[in-house]
Amino acid sequence: EMSYSPGRAFAAGWGVVRGRYRVMLEASILYAIAQVVIVILQQLSGTADDAFSLEQLLSQAATTVGVSIPAAAGFAWMGVTAQRPGPVPLSSFFSGYRRWATLIAVWFLEATAALAVLVPALLLTGLLFAQWGLEGGFDSIRGGAMGIGAFVTIWAAAAVGASWVSIRLAFAQLVCLDPDAPDPGALGCLSESWSRTRGFAYSLYLTLLGVSLAVVLSILLLGVGLLLLGLPLAAGVIGAAYEQLVAQPRAQGAAGIPVPEPFNPSDLSI
Repeated sequence: EMSYSPGRAFAAGWGVVRGRYRVMLEASILYAIAQVVIVILQQLSGTADDAFSLEQLLSQAATTVGVSIPAAAGFAWMGVTAQRPGPVPLSSFFSGYRRWATLIAVWFLEATAALAVLVPALLLTGLLFAQWGLEGGFDSIRGGAMGIGAFVTIWAAAAVGASWVSIRLAFAQLVCLDPDAPDPGALGCLSESWSRTRGFAYSLYLTLLGVSLAVVLSILLLGVGLLLLGLPLAAGVIGAAYEQLVAQPRAQGAAGIPVPEPFNPSDLSI
């Protein structure tokens, strides 16, 4: 059994773009329409002057849970469906509404877990700067530089930690939409994503970084390439990564077949 790697995910994602381009383009158009709807709703809900009013915040929250999250999850699920044999119904784009309540719960738990990593950094920063200020540490250039250095170090470490947690939970929403998932509950979705990505965080980080770069290049090089190529490729690659890291190992494990081992960069030959 081959080990998972970003190259395998991109190869499978590109295969989806080539073989099922029409349906992936249609899914990209639906996703673009969803983004336009979000902008329109935000414009109708108020102006920048009352951006922090209770009414505006509630409107933004409703738009997020009603459109943004289901559209993003449904679009990614199209990439998963395209990896599997059989037809790819465009209705799969709306799968986020099929299990909407659980999907929102998964999203909330994901965000909470990532933000929880930042809490120690916030407390440590407050304590450090309070102590530094009491001792007059900011009264000199050297002391100020040390304080800024400590601040940057703490929050850089916190950002890395939050990113790592987000990567480990990256597939939780797709697990939520997968009818083959053994535990469809919110905690079960997070648990499966966490367990299936164990040892693959670095590989998955490279995959998501590659997807981001491909999307940026599709905008810079082709203008409308985001819609024509960037979005279909992104959904295809994410869908391939989910299939290779979560769905296929799940099926192989149930059948008693060994699952792939984590990708080791030292295995690469130059």
